Amino acid sequence: MPWMFQYVRTNGDYRVCCHQVQAKAVVRSEDGSTMNIKTHEVNSFRRSADLCQMRSQFLNSQWPESCLNCRAEEEAGMTSRRQTEVRRWSRALNEEQCRQQTSSGGHLNEPQHPLLGMELRLGNKCNLKCRMCHPRFSSAWYADFVSLWGNNYPEYGKEIEIYRGTDGEWATTNVSYDWPLDRTSWERLLPELDGIRYIYISGGEPLLIEDHFKILERIIQSGRAGEVVIEMASNLTVLPQRALELWPHFKRVGVSASFDGVGSVNDYIRFPSRWETVEKNLRQICDMGNPVEVWIQPCVQALNILSLGKIYEWRMDFHIENTLKAPGKEILNPLILQDPKYLSVQVFPSELKLRIQDLLRAEGDRLTKRAASDAQSIRVAVAYHEFAASLIEFMNKEDHSQDFDRFVDYNCKLDELRGQSLASALPELADLLGRDRKLMVSNGN
Repeated sequence: MPWMFQYVRTNGDYRVCCHQVQAKAVVRSEDGSTMNIKTHEVNSFRRSADLCQMRSQFLNSQWPESCLNCRAEEEAGMTSRRQTEVRRWSRALNEEQCRQQTSSGGHLNEPQHPLLGMELRLGNKCNLKCRMCHPRFSSAWYADFVSLWGNNYPEYGKEIEIYRGTDGEWATTNVSYDWPLDRTSWERLLPELDGIRYIYISGGEPLLIEDHFKILERIIQSGRAGEVVIEMASNLTVLPQRALELWPHFKRVGVSASFDGVGSVNDYIRFPSRWETVEKNLRQICDMGNPVEVWIQPCVQALNILSLGKIYEWRMDFHIENTLKAPGKEILNPLILQDPKYLSVQVFPSELKLRIQDLLRAEGDRLTKRAASDAQSIRVAVAYHEFAASLIEFMNKEDHSQDFDRFVDYNCKLDELRGQSLASALPELADLLGRDRKLMVSNGN
């Protein structure tokens, strides 16, 4: 990825990958300023000292500090983003080619290998305020963030202030999440689309962001849409007709359906999402057929760890004709939440981790019995067992129980603010917390 990929964050900052440890992934120019699509050319980012160092480390079999999320996942037996990208791009760009293109110190030889892929977070416009999210990724989070923690938050050396303008709209100082509205940014970005093979689009919620369609239309007008793969993460609370009309032009369109549970679990975590709407839109996309592919990508965290089996059980009965072709991932393609730590599965004290792993294994046994002799259901049950084993290993790998009280306090306060109830939406988790820790769990009263 340091050879052929670029990622643009919601505020326009360049990165190599969205899965990096973000505080360690800042790319700076020679004058020490953070490299941003508004202020720096794409080639300046690719020639930066930070990317040169990253290439050099990879070629010397070293893990860059910003890539430790992938390392932790691989050590737990999970498939990391690094491994996924190696599989995706091995035919187009392998290790030997990378070595041939790289001189001493990690510098790219001229002419540079063109960008083959990119990921674009098109600002933070979103209609949901998921519990694990933040104002930098969702504009819907501003008011709740201010109510919980006040108007300020740090972002890589800057103090960001959230304020309400005279027009009643929320905004921020010292950072802007509207880089897609900047003309210079598009002048830098659009020429790169001419050789691109793959784009991953997210936000915010990309299906609410008009610039998502600008990218698709530009590629269609170039006559190259049949050579380009588009993928995106969507909460599927909206499904514009315009998207349904543009997608069939492309070689492939992959839709990562982002929901974290079935029914009340999804609605609790991804507030104010409604499961009925999500499932209806998912069925409509699944019915489109080629070139659209769909996969389910829950974000596994402390809140839904005991509800994980219910997602797999739902998947037993939900038919997807065109799904992700990667082995095992056609069932579910779960992500592990690594930040914030107080919502990670690693936040539980050791005595609760022991109970959780017993419950996860018992759920696997239940799913195996539920599968009976149905071939599809058996495959789902096997996928659950494999992921649960890796999840348990990951959960026990690090201890972040010093944040456990914060986990409880945060969710109680958010319940009160939003009129929600952990006890009602997540009864298994509430039972675990209330009985074993004798902690107050919000009941919505």
